[in-house]
Amino acid sequence: MMNKQPFFSIILPAYNASTFLSNTLRNILSQQYSNFELLLINDGSTDSTADICTHYANMDKRISFISKHNEGVSVARNKGLDIAKGKYILFIDADDLLYPNALSTISDALKNIKTDYLRYEYQTIDEKGNPLYPNYEAKLRRKISNQILDAADCITHIVRNEYFLWSGIFRKEIIDQYHLRFMEGCTYNEDTLFMLQFFMHSKTHIYLPTTLYGYRKFEGAVTAKFTEKNYQDVKKVAKVACDIYTSCEDIRMQKAIKSVIEALYSRIIGTAYTRHEADSMIQFCCQHPIQYEWKMIKLLGYSIGSKCLPLMHFFQKIIRKFY
Repeated sequence: MMNKQPFFSIILPAYNASTFLSNTLRNILSQQYSNFELLLINDGSTDSTADICTHYANMDKRISFISKHNEGVSVARNKGLDIAKGKYILFIDADDLLYPNALSTISDALKNIKTDYLRYEYQTIDEKGNPLYPNYEAKLRRKISNQILDAADCITHIVRNEYFLWSGIFRKEIIDQYHLRFMEGCTYNEDTLFMLQFFMHSKTHIYLPTTLYGYRKFEGAVTAKFTEKNYQDVKKVAKVACDIYTSCEDIRMQKAIKSVIEALYSRIIGTAYTRHEADSMIQFCCQHPIQYEWKMIKLLGYSIGSKCLPLMHFFQKIIRKFY
């Protein structure tokens, strides 16, 4: 029997997700831990996504199904946050997998410690669920396993520029208190901004070095191609992040936020539409740089604008070799 308040609220937006959705839902519903609600938001799909959602909602009372016209993933997640009743929020993508006993593992960890954010590990998988390449960042995260960290250290040592919503749980009390929501219309790096805004208010963060989530990588995935819309989205996210950085008075948190902005600019600087845009990003990142590659670019002189991107990739490869 479920408690009146579910411990977890799982928010799952779906748009034309019929290929993998049934498998994703079966993995959630087969969890040994049962005190959760599953919020399915069909974002105006034109395939059989709505039918699949309806089928599973009729099978399990823990599922709430909402069907709406297409407004994008941010609006869909916001709709889930508006109605979520759980103590903690989990976000799951419609083509991914929650591994067996994932919820039990998280619940057991939370019995021993009260935290605002708990991060767990993931495995990148192919269309058939087979493991792909390893997660290099996981090797560095292990050093701080099961330690309680503040927000600045969480960004630096736990997240490590992997701003994946589905790789952690969020205390809903903080989301409600500060009315945190996703930037509407934004479909790329919207998760980065949401998490950064969350970390501006959260106090305790912990990393659990256990692989609990399967992140599916395939050619048809939304994030498989980088478009002009993606570029504009990252610019919008970076602008808000810059505003947060400017208004932040905590020096350690300032440095952590700047590292986030540097990573965002690293992602789009090669596709900047004007030399002025690219130079502005380079100048910002080379002012007291945080990330290694930007430190090296500053050392070599950021006036080498056209060489900035290949140099950055070169330095990133060097860093990987020492993992």
